[in-house]
Amino acid sequence: MMRILTFALVLLGAMGLPVVAQTTFPALYDVTGVAADDVLNIRAEASGSSEVVGSLGSNQQEVEVVAADGSGKWLQVNTQERSGWVAARFMKARETGDYLLGRSVNCFGTEPFWSLDMIQGARATLSRQDADPLSFPAGLMSRGAGRTDRMIV
Repeated sequence: MMRILTFALVLLGAMGLPVVAQTTFPALYDVTGVAADDVLNIRAEASGSSEVVGSLGSNQQEVEVVAADGSGKWLQVNTQERSGWVAARFMKARETGDYLLGRSVNCFGTEPFWSLDMIQGARATLSRQDADPLSFPAGLMSRGAGRTDRMIV
């Protein structure tokens, strides 16, 4: 079965069709193959004739991709407080493992009030209403074993 899947992916790539290898979303992608003096259009729908609702710079990195269309030719992105679609052929999945959502993560809660500010791969700071802030090294987030809705560091 694995040989058939591998052959199909190689065949699609040889035919010039986009192949979206990333199947777990959200994920981070970089813009690639766009001229330095050009932008990658973000469209309202997964179509080249759809309205342009924004753009990504030619060297934009760490773009949050939340879905792919059924054809694999379009990726849905979240950027600039908007959601839209970009051509998959101009996007490349980041090769940093399961590095999710963004470099910076901020969480908070109540009773007692607390917050956690984390820069993935660098540091995390836990602040509580009743104690001094506590800083410590932080790794990269990854999915909890067998879970799609839990993250671990």
